[in-house]
Amino acid sequence: MKPLNVGLLLREGDRFALRQELRWCGFFSYAVPEFTVDQIVVEPRSVVDCSALTDYDVLVCEDETVCSFEGEGPPIVSLTWDGTLSREHLHRRRRQAAMCDLILVEHDALDRYQGLGKPVRRLLFAVNDHVYKDYELEKTIDISFNCRYKHRPDRANLDLFLREFAPAAGLVYSAGYIDDPIEYAQALARSKIVVNLSKTPYCRNFRFFEVMASRSCLLSSPMPGVSGDHMALGSHYHEYNNFAQLAGKITSLLTDDRWQLKADRGFALIQERYTWSIRAQELRVILQQELGL
Repeated sequence: MKPLNVGLLLREGDRFALRQELRWCGFFSYAVPEFTVDQIVVEPRSVVDCSALTDYDVLVCEDETVCSFEGEGPPIVSLTWDGTLSREHLHRRRRQAAMCDLILVEHDALDRYQGLGKPVRRLLFAVNDHVYKDYELEKTIDISFNCRYKHRPDRANLDLFLREFAPAAGLVYSAGYIDDPIEYAQALARSKIVVNLSKTPYCRNFRFFEVMASRSCLLSSPMPGVSGDHMALGSHYHEYNNFAQLAGKITSLLTDDRWQLKADRGFALIQERYTWSIRAQELRVILQQELGL
């Protein structure tokens, strides 16, 4: 198959999405044989003239990009991952997807995007493994919880619990939002156990994959099951339901370095099935099957 020339539609103001080599998500984060990519910045609710984009083989409208289309041009693909956050998120994603020719869904249930008259396919997450990787750094942090706390009292409460639990247990704890992607990735890589708290029990955030890609042990709030996925609870990661269970899991995983086995298994799975280079091959086949590209 020849490389496809992709016009990647990104919302204005998303600086991490626009810094291609440092993208939080792995989709189109580095060069692969299957695609060449140009980023096209789209103002919110603007109208994209597809007739001016005929040099591209396909347009990909990424999650959080809100626009409409006019004119004849290349086929348009909707790539979405956060419709599970709320009813409004799902409504907006479905409305955007309805204007496209193919709908690619990361972790949401596929049937929630049916009925729009467009083919719907699963495309699991892709890690930017040029950023999130094993840096071979010393694991100097026993537990870390690095994320934004603004407007999230649940995260603030979890941080408070860990700040009290860790020193009492003789453990090193690291927390706080790290704005720089490389520094954040290296903080994950220095951690034995990374605690994750998703926004809802129905969504699976990027950190879920980034921790495993960093060869650290993921200890997460409950995550949804995903069709076609290869993640095994208890083998590649662990979950907790409350603070008491979280404390017990941390203690158990740190005993005799049991965390290391989970970290190694998760890392191996990411390398085998979740890097952008692997996902790009799958995406190329889907585009050929569904759009004849």
